[in-house]
Amino acid sequence: PTERQRLQRDMILKFPNIQIFDVADIVATVQKLVANFVLAISFVGSFVILSGVLILIGSIALTKSQRIYENAILKTLGAKRLTLGSILLFEYGLLGLLAGIIGSVFAVGLSWAVSRFILDIAWEFDPWLGLTGIVATTVIVVVVGCIASFDVLFRKPLGTLRSQ
Repeated sequence: PTERQRLQRDMILKFPNIQIFDVADIVATVQKLVANFVLAISFVGSFVILSGVLILIGSIALTKSQRIYENAILKTLGAKRLTLGSILLFEYGLLGLLAGIIGSVFAVGLSWAVSRFILDIAWEFDPWLGLTGIVATTVIVVVVGCIASFDVLFRKPLGTLRSQ
């Protein structure tokens, strides 16, 4: 930086009618702005993911009594825990897959619209990023759903059916 400043000072003294812009400072300022922008987007994204997980847990808690009753009926009809666990896993897997596909489609559409109409830059479709989002959403929904509903598999059906 001191060599650049010395060079700038010498050039201004030698040619007083020129104007010098230090591009390195401009690039550093732009990089700092982009880093802050990325940090803000990461924070908002983390908040959205946390909110989604909390909403998922809330919806699972709201339907837990219905799930307990369904499992009691299925156990009475002869279903084993492995079968009930498979049903639970498949149900949350399908729900997560559907949520991932819908989220990925909207994310791709929104990124295309922002790139095309707001930023006016070229847009490229990255299928691996979309697939990664779908798989991550499916895994999160399956894990959270199965953990939140795990105790349903071990309830005795007699007490549940008597209380209905």
